[in-house]
Amino acid sequence: MPGARISLHRQLLRRLTVPLLILLVLDGMGSYVIALHFSRRAYDAGLYDSARSLAQQVKFVAGRATIDLPREALEIFEWDVLDRTYFAVNSARSGLVLGHRDFPSPPKVPARDLEPLFYDSVYGGEPIRAVAVRLPTPSDQITVLVGETLAKRNSLTEEVLIAMLLPQLILAIASVIALRVGIRGGLAPLDALAQHIEQRSPRDLKPLVETGPAEVRPLTRALNDLLAALAAAQDSQRDRKSTRLN
Repeated sequence: MPGARISLHRQLLRRLTVPLLILLVLDGMGSYVIALHFSRRAYDAGLYDSARSLAQQVKFVAGRATIDLPREALEIFEWDVLDRTYFAVNSARSGLVLGHRDFPSPPKVPARDLEPLFYDSVYGGEPIRAVAVRLPTPSDQITVLVGETLAKRNSLTEEVLIAMLLPQLILAIASVIALRVGIRGGLAPLDALAQHIEQRSPRDLKPLVETGPAEVRPLTRALNDLLAALAAAQDSQRDRKSTRLN
């Protein structure tokens, strides 16, 4: 009986632990994806604000688009502790107005004026996240492009991953411990029944007391039926012996 109990314990633990761990992993992945989605929206919003700020500096002189910004202002615009920011202001009539000439173009032209078009690309050998904004001008088509490297985003990804995995790991360990304790407690009535039967004398055929949860009582009743059958068989054999002696 102890060996069977251990086997049943392991079987129950396996059947309960595997689905639980799968659910925890799926929950962690879902939370991770949602967190990254909102963090990406936040960084994209900042990128769009930079593009709009740069678009507001576009002026037209004699029909030509120009941007007159001091070098200090451009350095502030491009400065970042972790990332490098790149930009380009392009005119459909006169080409590059200001910025990096080889800045990667978006896959398509923004559909509406001042509506952001976000895209991923590579610049200077590094992956970047960029936004394109089209200016509402009647005589020309101005496109403002701003992009930044992904250091802050990757750093946030790592932080979110660690923040999500650590609680999930603690929850998984606590869940497995709780399952082990719960299964051991659930099988306790079977242990008590087995111990009671082992302690009884082979000649003791009195019915067992039906205690414990409802799932154990059918087993107790089956054992009682067996004990009753053995008692009846012993009584019958005893009666036959008494008849022969008489």
